[in-house]
Amino acid sequence: MAAATGITVPASNGRIEVKDPKGRAYLRGLFEKEPDFDQAFSDGLAAYAPGDDLRKRAQRDIAVRQGQGQFRNSLIDSYDSTCAVTGSTVLAVLEAAHIDRYYGVHTNHVTNGLLLRADIHTLFDLQRITIDQDVRIRVGPDLIHTEYGSHEGKPLRLPENPSHHPDRDALRRHWESCDWANISQSS
Repeated sequence: MAAATGITVPASNGRIEVKDPKGRAYLRGLFEKEPDFDQAFSDGLAAYAPGDDLRKRAQRDIAVRQGQGQFRNSLIDSYDSTCAVTGSTVLAVLEAAHIDRYYGVHTNHVTNGLLLRADIHTLFDLQRITIDQDVRIRVGPDLIHTEYGSHEGKPLRLPENPSHHPDRDALRRHWESCDWANISQSS
């Protein structure tokens, strides 16, 4: 490759030098071209416009699940706009967490959800926080000596309407999926 492009790597500073004029022209051609942003995306999204932050659009497109907004709203109503674990009422950080994973619109039922603060939702999805058979919050042993440890053993805040309470079987499945919970229960 060095013979074809004229690239040499001096041992002293690791810089790449291109001495051959043909190699320089080739590399310059690669980096001087403007990317072609004037095309529609295959999924029908509008083409890129200067200033668009495609990271946010990509994250939003990936995270959007059919019925998710309605699911969140039903949990906000059921849990009176309050995190079931922390008691936070900052609506901007409250999320609709599925107990049994999302597998389509039929899983967006209020009994398959918990209204959780974003960080608690993440820890719940990572199986580092769970709910036991007595509907008490359980915190993984690696989090016990952190700010999350203060929630250990506290009762989960439940909706006022008993028909909106989380499904006990779904909670049991989540509990059983936490290896540390099963170990600590048998100890």
